[in-house]
Amino acid sequence: MAASAHAAPDLVSDIESETQRRKTALLYRNAGIAQLVTVINAALLGYVNLTLHAAPHATGIWLACMIAIAGGRYLMARRFQKAQPDAGASLRWQRHYIVATALAAVAWSAAGPLFIWDAPVGARLFTGLVMAGMVAGAVPILAPVPAAFHAFTLPILAAMSLSILLQADTALDWAFGLMALVFVGAVLASARYLHEMLDIALRLGLEQGHLANSLSQARDEAEAALAERKQAEATLHASEERYSLILQHSPTGILQYNPDLVITYCNDRLAQILQAPRAQLTGLDTKSLNDQRVVPALRAALAGEEGYYAGEYVSTLSGHRLWVSLTCAPLRNARGEIEGGIAIVEDTSEHRRSEEEILHLAYYDPLTHLPNRRLLMDRLGHALVTGRRSRTYGALMILDVDHFKRINDTQGHDIGDRLLVEVAFRITACLRRADTVSRLGGDEYVVMLEDLGQVEDRAAAEAEHIAEKVRLTLGQPYILGGSETEYYCTASIGLTLFCSHDDSPEILLKQADVALYQAKDAGRNLVRFFSPAMQAAIDSRTSLETALRRGLDKNEFQLHYQPQIDRAGRLIGAEALLRWQPAGQAVVSPAQFIPLAEESGLIVGIGQWVLDTACDQLRAWADDPHTRDLQLAVNVSARQFHQPDFVEQVRHSLVASGADPSRLKLELTENVVLGNIESVIARMQELDRMGIGFSLDDFGTGYSSLSYLRQLPLDMIKIDQSFVRDIPGDPNSAAIVRAILAMSQSLGLLTIAEGVETPAQRDFLLQHGCTAFQGYLFGRPVPIEAWTASARTGAADPD
Repeated sequence: MAASAHAAPDLVSDIESETQRRKTALLYRNAGIAQLVTVINAALLGYVNLTLHAAPHATGIWLACMIAIAGGRYLMARRFQKAQPDAGASLRWQRHYIVATALAAVAWSAAGPLFIWDAPVGARLFTGLVMAGMVAGAVPILAPVPAAFHAFTLPILAAMSLSILLQADTALDWAFGLMALVFVGAVLASARYLHEMLDIALRLGLEQGHLANSLSQARDEAEAALAERKQAEATLHASEERYSLILQHSPTGILQYNPDLVITYCNDRLAQILQAPRAQLTGLDTKSLNDQRVVPALRAALAGEEGYYAGEYVSTLSGHRLWVSLTCAPLRNARGEIEGGIAIVEDTSEHRRSEEEILHLAYYDPLTHLPNRRLLMDRLGHALVTGRRSRTYGALMILDVDHFKRINDTQGHDIGDRLLVEVAFRITACLRRADTVSRLGGDEYVVMLEDLGQVEDRAAAEAEHIAEKVRLTLGQPYILGGSETEYYCTASIGLTLFCSHDDSPEILLKQADVALYQAKDAGRNLVRFFSPAMQAAIDSRTSLETALRRGLDKNEFQLHYQPQIDRAGRLIGAEALLRWQPAGQAVVSPAQFIPLAEESGLIVGIGQWVLDTACDQLRAWADDPHTRDLQLAVNVSARQFHQPDFVEQVRHSLVASGADPSRLKLELTENVVLGNIESVIARMQELDRMGIGFSLDDFGTGYSSLSYLRQLPLDMIKIDQSFVRDIPGDPNSAAIVRAILAMSQSLGLLTIAEGVETPAQRDFLLQHGCTAFQGYLFGRPVPIEAWTASARTGAADPD
């Protein structure tokens, strides 16, 4: 017993030494094939990247290093096989192998920054696949020694992942980089399990050999031999159970097969992946599979090579369709003979679905699942090239749902989204299979019609016919939200034809957009074609806007002053009227540039300039006894008035100029006060407390309401010249003017009539109580230099 106890440590040490020797032998066994595959893959990777983007000099140096390292590793393997080292020397050879493997890993890692950094997408993908393939192929070869496997795989995968992630700028790059990190974990786990299985198998074989020797040596010691045998059998059974448990609970599918390609073993995970009973998989001849795409990889392992397959697979037993990654390695006996193969199977369906989802989000609208702008522009570019080649016309149609915001705001976003989906469905139903409908965002859709023929008039007629069909279809009632409530909406459509790629997709979209706004301006629920005249008008408008901006920067604006007279004919003030005199050009009419300034937002800057200039003029008048008591009326646009800092801007103009606030009168039109009446009143009251007066301009031409007249802190109402022009001869205009004057008197408001040009008009207004007058009868708008002389007289001569 003492001798047995003394021998046990030696036995463990012998088994450990022999296990390490065999593991070392496994490392060197397939060195020739492994180095040949390395050289081939390196040459292929260098060639592809050299073709796509890589620098020839750097690529040549890298490839030369790879070949040199592979040659050195091959020579080292030949020396090992010739030396046939014993267990004591195997660890030294194992360390040599690890150092050589680490050197190879450093060379492969250099491929990351060399071929992935700043590379085209195709080069990144190909380089990543080759590097990942080298790592996956190293699993069965390097698994016997984890240190060798880690020395090879970790630098390669780290370099690949960092090269991808550090320059990721798209969702696809991030997905690829993250999948590489997931692959790191999977490969490490697989190698770990494979090493444990191999270690157990080696140790079991050695233990069984020692047991046979012990039984032979202790044949005369029957009882002791029998006890040792039972103990060995128990150990063997426990080891087999551990081995089976490891295989059964592996996170990847594992199968073994014999040289006839018949499955001899598979774990539960493989049965789950294939959705087939494990009992039916065991004994299955893979040559009879309906889907033969995996068989070449299985055969490769039987030929002593590594087999790999990644792609779609359809299970023969269940019909389940999935995406798999299959890695195969030869299974050898103690003599090194191939007695089958082992395959590791991973279900990559979820990764595939994630990639498809990323691509879908990149090219399709998530709400309607229609192509988005990116995909539309790609297809439109192809359509332009095809149209030029075939000389056939196509059409681009932009569609906008009329008053969609009203439905979305009043009925809720859920109803709005359902309406957008239904609109997309109806548009698609009206089109041909070859046409494209996309959603750019909001309630705007774009339709691309192709192959409309080679005759322009017929193509235009066909496009208009389809557009009218779409418009009428979208005008039908909608049932949304599962209720019986009917919703109605219409669509405005802009069309433009194309026949070549001379016009870019962006220009065609702009043309269709111009036609769309023409349809809206014409009353909505219409189809309008783009015409060169429209483009000319847009270009003219754009040029005018540019000149308007330049005019504001170069101080090309000036104020003209038109006198305002009281009932006694005395000068009481003036209205500041804006004029624009571009350098070297004729004066531009306010009717031409004021609407554009309103639309473009330039009216805010221009209005501020008018306010500053008017306040400066008030301050100058204050120094002259003839003008110190005059008031100055300034028109304020709705857009300027509703600026959040408007009150502060007015205060700043007054303070900076030193003007008397009581001499400043702001003229507001009725559209200023429409909408949020409470906010308007609060703002006017704040200005009123500063001493500023208010006049309601063009009264009677808009949606006049007595309710807001009673609430607003107004001082005066200005009667629009369209009513003054026809008095006293037109009974209707005379009645309106009398009503406005009577109402103003009842509300305690002053009145001023603009556009007074004849003594008859003045007399009529005097007779009915008008308190002030303005018009050509008393003076035209003139620059301040011409106006000052007449202002000193203190009166205007109507005759």
